[in-house]
Amino acid sequence: ARRHRLDGLVPAPVGRTAVARRTAEVVALGWWADVVLLQKPVLPVVAVRLLAAANRRLVVDLDDATWVSASDRTVSAARSARVVATLEVATAVVAGSRHLAGLLGALHPDVAPVVLRPSVHVDRGRGAGSPDGGPVVAGWIGSPGNLADLTPPVREALAALVADGTITVRIVSSRRPELGFPVSFVPWSARSE
Repeated sequence: ARRHRLDGLVPAPVGRTAVARRTAEVVALGWWADVVLLQKPVLPVVAVRLLAAANRRLVVDLDDATWVSASDRTVSAARSARVVATLEVATAVVAGSRHLAGLLGALHPDVAPVVLRPSVHVDRGRGAGSPDGGPVVAGWIGSPGNLADLTPPVREALAALVADGTITVRIVSSRRPELGFPVSFVPWSARSE
């Protein structure tokens, strides 16, 4: 696949003129790309439609419910409309968890096929570990409400791996979770992200 560095597209635009300019740049890149991967799709609806006209091979990668406000857990109608418009034109959707895939299905029942990210398997019988010989660090970052992704079976599996020294779990969030097993907690901040 052809690749293009997007250095000229950073930082995020501010103001209508800057957003319009960025949208034109993104659509222009879409014309020549083999596949367009959208992460956290909250582009304006008109931009999504223009991008879909430029390239029908759109893959959406969601690792968070971008249409839900992290601060008060409310659903934003404007952001929901943006995500739905993106789902309508997507060739495929990659969800970070079954929980998130379910939310996407509820948001848009005719969502493109959802592909869940594959699990990482740790082989305990072969001395799996980090390059420095210690346990593998399993990291999780997100808002406290998204800890629902760590369902009881997931917590049980993590607890067993922590107990036998195969892994340590590091959580980066705005609030320390109570998971029933020891975790390394790193408070999230915009400055240290």
